[in-house]
Amino acid sequence: MAISSQVPSQVPEDEYLLSSTDLKTSGLPKKSIIKLGKVVTINQSLIIKKLGKIPNQTIASILNQFNTSIVSNTNV
Repeated sequence: MAISSQVPSQVPEDEYLLSSTDLKTSGLPKKSIIKLGKVVTINQSLIIKKLGKIPNQTIASILNQFNTSIVSNTNV
């Protein structure tokens, strides 16, 4: 999933806003969102440096919202 520091004033259902606590523990420098609809992979050689690490509890919440989003979209 893509992470962006361009946070809209209203966060859509397919995005997860990291809380201020998440930002402090992750080490990310700016307010950020996880774009649940942007599932991507990149070659590890393209990663220049690690900016932070999202806490495991937050990852579980993100995956829960992601799974809920997938189920909602398949029932349409």
